[in-house]
Amino acid sequence: MGHAVSARHARLLLPALGASYFLFGTASLAVIGLLEAMASAWQVTPARIAELVAVHSLTFAVAAPLLQVLFGHRPRRELISGGLLLLGLGALATVMAPDWSAGLAARVLMALGAAAIGPAASAQGAALVEPSRQAGALATIFAGMTLAIVLGTPLAAWLGHVGSWRTVFMLLAIGSPLLGLMLWRALGEGTAGPRIAGSGFLRVLERPATAWALLMMLLLMAGQFCAYTLLVPLMIQRFGLASGHMTTLLMLFGLGGVIGNLLAGRFGSRLGPVRLIRFSMLGLTLAFAGLMLAPALPLPGVLLMMLWSVCGLLFAAPQQQRLIQLVPLALRSLALAANASAMYLGMSLGAWSGARLYGLAGVETLIPASLLLTLLGALALQRSHQAQRAEERLMRSGIGIGTGAGSVPKVWVQ
Repeated sequence: MGHAVSARHARLLLPALGASYFLFGTASLAVIGLLEAMASAWQVTPARIAELVAVHSLTFAVAAPLLQVLFGHRPRRELISGGLLLLGLGALATVMAPDWSAGLAARVLMALGAAAIGPAASAQGAALVEPSRQAGALATIFAGMTLAIVLGTPLAAWLGHVGSWRTVFMLLAIGSPLLGLMLWRALGEGTAGPRIAGSGFLRVLERPATAWALLMMLLLMAGQFCAYTLLVPLMIQRFGLASGHMTTLLMLFGLGGVIGNLLAGRFGSRLGPVRLIRFSMLGLTLAFAGLMLAPALPLPGVLLMMLWSVCGLLFAAPQQQRLIQLVPLALRSLALAANASAMYLGMSLGAWSGARLYGLAGVETLIPASLLLTLLGALALQRSHQAQRAEERLMRSGIGIGTGAGSVPKVWVQ
């Protein structure tokens, strides 16, 4: 824990770090609810506006680890506050953008800000508390992303409907630097990560336990977004829900995500990250299998959707906790950045796959694809856990070095 941040400040700082997640999560997802309005303003099709989501995700995925290599040794308040400033400038540029091309450039700027914020905020939150409380701390921070789904995206759509889509980005342009200034004052200069060499990313990926864990994140997010991107037509065509109920349905889905994140914080330390991730996968498997086999009636469809939403974010915080335990201290920020990249790449892959499947074969193909990707994610977790256990056996036999969490075999360090 940095010397400038005392333990008594953690309860205030963790929600503030979660607010940074809320702002960049809302910035990345708000476009979904503003497609028609932005398309009309820039005189392009809604599909062109939807491309901005993919551009944001890909920019984030590339920039998150790169920024950690370049600036990860700087005090984390510089990354978090600087990222919030970039996010605000990108939002302001979006407000002023006269056309789609200018909006695209602004979108890249916002993604760069988000890529600086996410890994640094998670690493800072984990550093504020004792190891036994890291699961709850990470769940508190990631709750900001959950709230961005539950509140940020619907609120953005509502503001775009009653006012202007530019209002949404103007609020982000004001709120982001204000939060950045607050966190700059609250976080001490001592909260810096170690310097990371350019080869550090390869060191993270070449370790089997970590590489399989990152693949698991990509597959689980792809599995969910394959169906979530088209949740509205799925629930209307498969289970006969009325289109007028879709706003309530989306709110229920978001509420399930909040419950899942709260459960992760409550039971993460008690059960351990691997066991909690397995519970999440089991719930997702049951939910997707049920959505395939259930009668075409609204009630079973909604109940199974709620199971999916609760389990769908249950694994996010324990995944971060596990990565912190898997890698040495010097590579934690980079591992968290790689995890964020895997998450956004999975979202992009899932959304693209779902759109292609829906266009080729209809809504009935979405859930089987989501189930398949989830099962592949479970296989990746199993391979990661097996590799982790093998490394632990090497350390017990005297081949490894170190004794604490994040210790690694000599063969990997060298």
